[in-house]
Amino acid sequence: MKIPLKKDSRTTFNFFPDELLQEARKALGEEFTRLPKRIQTGYIIVLHNHHNIIKSNQHSRDADSFFMKDETVESYFNDARDFRVINDNGYYLRPKRTRHGEIDGEYVLLRKAEEGATYYEPTNWLISTVSASQGYKEGKDGWSNGFQLSTKFRQLFDRWNEGQENNKAPLTLINNKDKTIEEVTQEVGGAIDRRLSTTDSSININTEVRIDTPTLEKHKEQLLTIIRKLEEEKGEEEQREQWRRNREIGGELAAGERGAGAQPSTIGGVEVKHTISSHLQSLLDKGFDADSVRQRIDEIDRLLINSRGKVIPTVPVMYEEVSTGRYTARGAVLQGYYKSVRYAALKGCYEYDLEAAHQTILLQLIMNDGLGLDWTKEDGAGADALRYYTRYKSDLRETLAMEITADYGVIKSALQALTYGADLSTNNRKALYKVCYGDEDLISRIINHSWIRDYVSAFKLGHKILIGKSKTITNDVGIKIESKGEAKDMAHILQGCERQVLDAIIKHSNRDDIALLVHDCVVFYNKQSTDELSRIVKEETGFELEFSEERY
Repeated sequence: MKIPLKKDSRTTFNFFPDELLQEARKALGEEFTRLPKRIQTGYIIVLHNHHNIIKSNQHSRDADSFFMKDETVESYFNDARDFRVINDNGYYLRPKRTRHGEIDGEYVLLRKAEEGATYYEPTNWLISTVSASQGYKEGKDGWSNGFQLSTKFRQLFDRWNEGQENNKAPLTLINNKDKTIEEVTQEVGGAIDRRLSTTDSSININTEVRIDTPTLEKHKEQLLTIIRKLEEEKGEEEQREQWRRNREIGGELAAGERGAGAQPSTIGGVEVKHTISSHLQSLLDKGFDADSVRQRIDEIDRLLINSRGKVIPTVPVMYEEVSTGRYTARGAVLQGYYKSVRYAALKGCYEYDLEAAHQTILLQLIMNDGLGLDWTKEDGAGADALRYYTRYKSDLRETLAMEITADYGVIKSALQALTYGADLSTNNRKALYKVCYGDEDLISRIINHSWIRDYVSAFKLGHKILIGKSKTITNDVGIKIESKGEAKDMAHILQGCERQVLDAIIKHSNRDDIALLVHDCVVFYNKQSTDELSRIVKEETGFELEFSEERY
């Protein structure tokens, strides 16, 4: 059995380009080099991770700021108080000494005056913008401060990046302990860095993910075209009119991919439709605005920077466990990027997604452990709602949208929120309020719908059967927590089961064939058998689950 790593090694996977560190030392001079090395590397990690604002690092209270939790700041700088005095308040340095005397060029950081110490003004390289609660969201929960890069720091990155454009050598990614990404991933067994669960480190995947840079560059051109067309619009339009224009732009791009005026052709007597690429289709299906388009461009730029100079373009993707055991990509690389960018980067890959994963798992757990329940009353209604969802998910959403008089996407998001424990409430601090854009009438129609009330009761039923009055909860990957209420308790159980399923697939797959993990699905470079994946999961976990297949 594998013993989880000690928490004091948490900085292992904070990587940055050594070339960027050297550029900062050259450009900023003594103001930078006299700082302790851990502070230098902390600033470079921030610069590397947040040189632009993308979906995964954007602060919910300020679209122009990135967020950092206190624990993140500590993982970068060792102590958040050290960061604050250096960046915001002013700090002291005294020469570092040994029994042989002072060490030239090395200093000890002090927060207060001390004999022999020199005071320095704060650097202000990072500008504090907001201090606000992100609200519950995977990877963004708790109090997270907002920041922006100073002009000086932003220009430093831009100059370095421009200088790298003609560099044929790949970047050297290291951490604050001067270990390369290759050395660290060899130590932990692969791309997955487990600190919480007891899963063996041999159940792992490769760190480097192959990407399709020509398709990414083409998609970037499409996105730049969209930005130009949006900026040509005169004045502010109503949202409906803007979406109409977006569809027109999307239609123009789609026609451009097929060829101007392209019509279905006939090959061997069979009519063939000229379909557009999956990444562009994803963009058009989801809809877009100027900000989301710019963020997609920035995500593509990040991928192109990190793959630069490699014979076979790859980017490193590393995963850590969140409190439930879910694998979350550091910096959300690819996993948390916009779908259109992920589809372009992994063009030709195959995604295998668990069908109604949590609902199917919960239903099977209830049926296996629910002996003695009264299936004719509320217990039965909850189980029936789950069973209906797992069989008719898409049709059910459409039916609910018609019955409730709501957009299909809103119903889909509402069901997702309820699955993760959202309250049936019109309270403006609750998840449904945000999902329904503050439309209290719509929220009331949702929470009063009989099937939705039965659906929510299924999770209460699951809590009664699986957890009951237990004060501590251990999920299927060995992670123990104190009970935090029905919603979080059930998320802990269900996401632990989901993780167990992913581990089974990883264990029985060719490591070189796995491209990416996305919570409840696995992306492979090559086509797999969905029946074989289901067989593996049944054999390893006991769950009977089905997989959908999508080619990027």
